[in-house]
Amino acid sequence: MPSLFLTEYIKSNMFIQDLREELADRDVDFDLIVSDINYSDCPILSINPDNKPGNVSLINAWRDAISVSKHPLIILNELNLSFLEPIFELLNDKEYTTIINIHAWLWSYGKKISPETNDLDYIRNLNFHSFEPIDLENMRNIFKQNQRQYIRLLHKEMPDAIFDVDELGIIDASMLENLDSISLKTYGFAGNDGVILASGSLFATAIQTWEIIQNHNKQVSIFVLQKLNADWSKEMIENIKNSKKLFILVDHNDREELRKWVENGLKNYGLNDIELSIICPKYEKLTTILNEYQEEQSDFNPEKLSQRIISKL
Repeated sequence: MPSLFLTEYIKSNMFIQDLREELADRDVDFDLIVSDINYSDCPILSINPDNKPGNVSLINAWRDAISVSKHPLIILNELNLSFLEPIFELLNDKEYTTIINIHAWLWSYGKKISPETNDLDYIRNLNFHSFEPIDLENMRNIFKQNQRQYIRLLHKEMPDAIFDVDELGIIDASMLENLDSISLKTYGFAGNDGVILASGSLFATAIQTWEIIQNHNKQVSIFVLQKLNADWSKEMIENIKNSKKLFILVDHNDREELRKWVENGLKNYGLNDIELSIICPKYEKLTTILNEYQEEQSDFNPEKLSQRIISKL
């Protein structure tokens, strides 16, 4: 199955070219791109600042450009989401805005100006839909939505389309239209010992983790959220209620704000006495900026994740 690093694709001129083709028949196109990526063949106005990121004149230049735009696209490469904080109010006033944040979270070590592990704390101050696409096809579907949206992209190799029935034989391709949540219970990834709820970019990691847990005679169900602030499905709520254990896999610092947000969600769904485990990378254990070792070092590869979950089952 063809695969690619979405983060590298976003930084290429091919992305800009594909974007123009994808949006050719769209009612509202991006009329502005602002980014710290130097696109050499950008068909839409792009601000590629020469001054250092974080400079006051840079955010002022972005503010001036965005203020007159009807539908801006903001792509953050080395810049952190917090860089946009001075213009959050302006972004909330826009009917359509898309922010893409790449090379963040675990992979921000060595790729961002400073490590970024708490972007969801910032995005809750914005009235935006938050997405983690599971593959290129779903990212394209997200782009077609006319709304305020934030797209998190981890630096992981991802397929063009996960839902390839001929090759995988387990997933119904019709699920491609579901931008919110995906249940894998129908395809055998199910059990009553607990529920794993993973963010979209951790789709493959969650399945690999499930397989290891299965080999230890433990049965858990898997649900994947592409839209991180989506309503939970009735099926997911029922599974959590029956198992009483919820494991959330997300590349984000387990800060008090995130835990409170999840706990409030559980209460809103009438899920009481649920044992909640938010499983994030152990960023403090990182000693390398080499991607191939970061998941293992931070106890966030399938082997370590399965151990962390099994210890709580």
